[in-house]
Amino acid sequence: TSCQSICDTQKAIIQALKEGDTESYRKLKTYLPAVTWQAFFPDGERKAEKAVPSGLFMLDFDHVDEKMEELVKVCRANREKCDIVLMNYTASKKGLRLVAKCQPQHHDIKEAQAWLWEQCGAKALGVEYDKNCFDWARCDFRPHESYVLYMDFKGIFEDEPKCTYTLRYDDENDNDNDTLRYDND
Repeated sequence: TSCQSICDTQKAIIQALKEGDTESYRKLKTYLPAVTWQAFFPDGERKAEKAVPSGLFMLDFDHVDEKMEELVKVCRANREKCDIVLMNYTASKKGLRLVAKCQPQHHDIKEAQAWLWEQCGAKALGVEYDKNCFDWARCDFRPHESYVLYMDFKGIFEDEPKCTYTLRYDDENDNDNDTLRYDND
């Protein structure tokens, strides 16, 4: 995918949203490059039960609207404390996405997200996050580079994770992502 095609797709996404065409928006978004920050999949099949955790997790704020400027400001101010390695607008430019390093004291993505939501300052602003965005296979459609507000390349690609994981399910026959947990080594 060329940079120009990403730009063109991004413009078409914004236009579809302005026109209220959510079907086109959803379809166009799939033409953007995608990343799974939480895990990688050695066999190429993106399923939670085949995930190998990366040491990162994602927090997604949708439909931030009038609080966007304030949210970006508090997240920037708390970036180091929260181990945020990436901050960008979502493809619609109406949301904000954070990628942060997993902390050893958390036992699953939900717990890590709740911690980050509070620590980064979003909770105090009354900005809610997408509580359905917690599974290991969740992908992030990457918008144009101009949407990136902060990126710590070394923190994402070079640093060793603060904690490593062994995936397990609460019930061997239950592959529901709600029960997927990791154990810190």
